[in-house]
Amino acid sequence: DIPVSKPTTLHYVLLALQLVSAMGASLYVGDNGLMYVVAAEIPLILNRGQSIRWMAVQALLTLPWTWLIYESGRFATVSEFQTISPLLLIGVTALVVITWQIFAFSVGWLAADEARNRRELARLNMELLAARQSLEEKSRVEERLRISRELHDVMGHHLVALNLQLELANRTLPNADPSPITTAIKIAKDLLAEARKIVSVLRQEQTNDLNSFIRTLQTTIP
Repeated sequence: DIPVSKPTTLHYVLLALQLVSAMGASLYVGDNGLMYVVAAEIPLILNRGQSIRWMAVQALLTLPWTWLIYESGRFATVSEFQTISPLLLIGVTALVVITWQIFAFSVGWLAADEARNRRELARLNMELLAARQSLEEKSRVEERLRISRELHDVMGHHLVALNLQLELANRTLPNADPSPITTAIKIAKDLLAEARKIVSVLRQEQTNDLNSFIRTLQTTIP
């Protein structure tokens, strides 16, 4: 997660250890690169307000750190520094280091903003997919209910009327052969039972396919 949504104490401790290590490496090895790495990491780990405060503290620490390097005699090895006053030398050096730290911090800031924008875009895209799938599911349910109503209102009523007419014919025609009428009554009852069964199935609430929905969302994740 870039940056960390809720930095913990461990994040601060690790950043502090990195900063101390970077300042130590700069003091004893003469390499400021690690301080710039720490500056670039800050926006990627802390939120905006926290990262700005941390960068301000780190920039302020650069002044006593530069003075400590000067007192250790690191600057004395460069002959061009012999004619510059110590305060000016310390100030210029600290300003240069702070400037490069701010540059590294800005690069990290842009990277963190890009990560935030990507996550927000992915979130909106997933919400859109969820809404679209919900709408499709609602349309399918409404279509099933419409078909069930038509089957119940049209086919069901006609089958009930047909069954009643066949029953009436079976009772009012005592001299007729009852076999065809009995068969027709059975067929009508079977058709009515099948129609009611189909209507019942169509009206049953369909559960969402969670696995299919998750696989659809996965396709949107880079």
